[in-house]
Amino acid sequence: MNYSLSINNLEISVKNLIGYKKIVSDFNLTLQPGRKLGIVGESGSGKTLSMLAISRLLPSQIEVTGGSIFFHNKNLNTMGKNEFHREFSGKKISMIFQEPMTALNPVYTIGKQLRKAFLIHNKGISKKLSEERARAMLDAVKLNRIEERLRQYPHQLSGGQRQRVLIALALINEPEILIADEPTTALDVTVQKEILELINELCLNFKMSLIFISHDLGVISKVSDEIIVMKDGKIIEEGITKKILKSPKKDYTLGLLKCLWKLEKGNPSLYTDKKVPFIEVKNIKKEYQLPNRLFSKRKKLSAVEDISFSVFKGESVAIVGESGSGKTTIAKIINGLEYPDSGEILINNLPINKIDFFERARLIQPIFQDPYSTLNPNHTIGYVISRPLIIQNRYSSKEIYRNAIKMLKLVELPDTFFYRFPNQLSGGQRQRVSIARALILEPKLLICDEPTSALDVTIQDQILDLLENLKKKLSITIIIISHDISVVKYLSNRILVIKDGKIVESGITKEVLENPQSSYTKKLLSSVFRIFPPKRDLIN
Repeated sequence: MNYSLSINNLEISVKNLIGYKKIVSDFNLTLQPGRKLGIVGESGSGKTLSMLAISRLLPSQIEVTGGSIFFHNKNLNTMGKNEFHREFSGKKISMIFQEPMTALNPVYTIGKQLRKAFLIHNKGISKKLSEERARAMLDAVKLNRIEERLRQYPHQLSGGQRQRVLIALALINEPEILIADEPTTALDVTVQKEILELINELCLNFKMSLIFISHDLGVISKVSDEIIVMKDGKIIEEGITKKILKSPKKDYTLGLLKCLWKLEKGNPSLYTDKKVPFIEVKNIKKEYQLPNRLFSKRKKLSAVEDISFSVFKGESVAIVGESGSGKTTIAKIINGLEYPDSGEILINNLPINKIDFFERARLIQPIFQDPYSTLNPNHTIGYVISRPLIIQNRYSSKEIYRNAIKMLKLVELPDTFFYRFPNQLSGGQRQRVSIARALILEPKLLICDEPTSALDVTIQDQILDLLENLKKKLSITIIIISHDISVVKYLSNRILVIKDGKIVESGITKEVLENPQSSYTKKLLSSVFRIFPPKRDLIN
């Protein structure tokens, strides 16, 4: 049989003080031309490292220590690095990375980056032809206002637009194999659906093979013909995607599916006290001034328009909408990080601007999307968790230490983590630390901004269970911002659907999701990738 890619007994090791430690072993893969393969597994399972080995992009301390990688019967492992990058990387084999903002050069325009990627592998091509190629690729990935996009820088584009540019960069030399590493993880469901449909369409148009890495089985089920399940650096299950997802043979694969089914089932045991409105948002508006343009008036962007809602004590309210809809702006205003142009916010019937800063911190605390960027890498976990108490200047050293240890136990982390640093923790552990830091002042309201979007499905399940248990134990009120409908369904009593700074639909979460009235809500729900209806017998 003709294989475009064949990997045999691949072994990847990390170099340490005493030698090498295997982190991927016995990895075997065959890919036929035009086929689409999904690789799924938790963080640390080795799925991304295995693909970086193909692209020769492994970190300096990690090496391929065994096995072979053949591309059209040519052993890539024995090929010189310069020859590989000249003949194969970006030309025959190309990769789309998870975070386009870090993959794109911030100091070059989109047009220059596209032209450079094309000219590197096509010596002697004129600048005019490279510009035409750049335009053609932006058109292929369905970006609008192409001439304007070519002159823009990455920071001037939205997340979905940057991801399309990254796809254009990966495809500009018409590779035979496209490797996509979690390309839709942090995107809204509607944008995610567009990007996945685009990748499928481009694979057909360019006659490419696809290797799609993800921890989302719903996404994998839509883009792959075959699937590989990885755990602890080894392949534990592989086969036709539909067969594996319908009848998994391994408990680990079944566990991944159970997490999805559990979220899909929802959570009927949500507590709320509708007699006591804890927070009231009344007619808030917020506009931002756009940057000046030569010979033109300054324009304003309306982020939030006349938003009003109440959240009752002990309730969980979800705010859902696409990027730019205004949901995060609302959260910032409630948290005191932004001030509205008009309207007011009442907490226990008291205007928020009349509440002392330290008292407000004891009432409201945020949990952010990316814990790693919010944890100071130079400080220990103990200091990070303790800092809100230190700032309050009301507690002794012993009280601060006891409270920090208490918070670690509350979020189910061992005492020894007190002396660790953020880079020594996994993504799920860092998110637990963020929750512990938010809870140490015993707030009444948690504002969770996409708290699980970048986490594996099993870790996501653990964090959501933790938030739900803490909610019951501490009678905390929660406002959760998310584009993940399953997360919203599991954690919230009520839902607010936001579009262009306005509430287009609101109500009981279950009722809104089962019978949406707004066409925009219907659009969001139609973009959700579900594998099949949940198997309740496997959840109970």
